[in-house]
Amino acid sequence: MSNPSSNRKVFQGEATRLCSYCFRRETVHERLQKCAKCLSVGYCGRECQKKDWAHHKSLCFPPEPQRIYIRRMMVEIPKEKILLRYLMIAISIELFKNSPTFPDPRSPCIVSVEVILHPLSHKHYNSLIYPEILFDSVTSISMPGTVRFMSIELENVADHEKLRRSWEDNRQSMDRNPRHLDSLSALIRMNYTAHSNMLAYINMPLTPSDFNSAREVVLRGEPSGTVWGLTSGNPMLDRMNLELSKMKMKSHPLAVDDKRLLRDFGGLCCGNK
Repeated sequence: MSNPSSNRKVFQGEATRLCSYCFRRETVHERLQKCAKCLSVGYCGRECQKKDWAHHKSLCFPPEPQRIYIRRMMVEIPKEKILLRYLMIAISIELFKNSPTFPDPRSPCIVSVEVILHPLSHKHYNSLIYPEILFDSVTSISMPGTVRFMSIELENVADHEKLRRSWEDNRQSMDRNPRHLDSLSALIRMNYTAHSNMLAYINMPLTPSDFNSAREVVLRGEPSGTVWGLTSGNPMLDRMNLELSKMKMKSHPLAVDDKRLLRDFGGLCCGNK
């Protein structure tokens, strides 16, 4: 496999805001209006907001500090070329599991990526995953944490007709760039697992080279692995988490829901030293 840390020029994934109702993409000239209460979703205008209220009202709460922190990280992480390269191959691995041949570049590709807030301390991590330690005894302990990637799943396009329209807009944009004519357009939805909350959309072209690298990883049987903690099941996603553990990133204390997620999953996440 070619070295993912090579200096070859890669496409910078673009964090994209979409109207929560019609999924129209925000542009420089047409900004979306955020929901004034939760600040988590945006709309083209009042008409889209009214139409979406029946769905959104059960999810509309003032934003938790953890959600604000992770949302900001989701904007910053795609700017790191090494992480973006790993993410490209990680998604390509899931595509390869589905089919051994590179998909038709004109076929829609919508991907869901789950992220979590994970403790930085090994001691804190162990206190959350071991059932012998009473959960109530750790809920009040301040545990600094940072972003980790938990899983990748290919979405059924038929279930996301509005997202498909957004994907089509991005495909048309890519077609205007000769470098991306043979690339697969992937629309990636970043989700904050602990709060079942969508964080950001990222548009990304996946190349045949990314797919070939993924094929080599799978056929070689490259094991998943982390510094400590369990794995995501995707070796390149685990590499992303390992790389994140080496970076100096701002941290934020875990909320009770973040801690409960780790307890419920028994540590089905990646860690840090």
